[in-house]
Amino acid sequence: MAGALLDALTPADLGPGVVLLYPLLREHLHAPLLRMPDDPVPYLFAVLRTTPPEDTATVRRLLNANRSAYEKVQAVGGTQYPVGSVPFRHADWKRHFGPVWKRFAEARKTYDPKGILVPGQNIF
Repeated sequence: MAGALLDALTPADLGPGVVLLYPLLREHLHAPLLRMPDDPVPYLFAVLRTTPPEDTATVRRLLNANRSAYEKVQAVGGTQYPVGSVPFRHADWKRHFGPVWKRFAEARKTYDPKGILVPGQNIF
């Protein structure tokens, strides 16, 4: 999947950004609620695109490209590290957290009862 996404990139898609692609050892990842593919060696793959924020047409185009790439990766079992620039809706977050959604929502009630953290992320 990474190869197909990389093959489709053009200089206009990346700007002066970078691409990250490296393996992780699942056995060493213990962060609570971290979602990742069910593989002993998942890969982190990130296309870190950059463009001037005032170029809103390019920003929209790149956000749409990010969303498209995410949907392709998600369709084959990939997950998102949720700090990226992929527009997510509430349903996306529920699918992302899947079987731990209820635990995640309960943690939010405990640690952010007034709902002041990440209001723009459309999680809740």
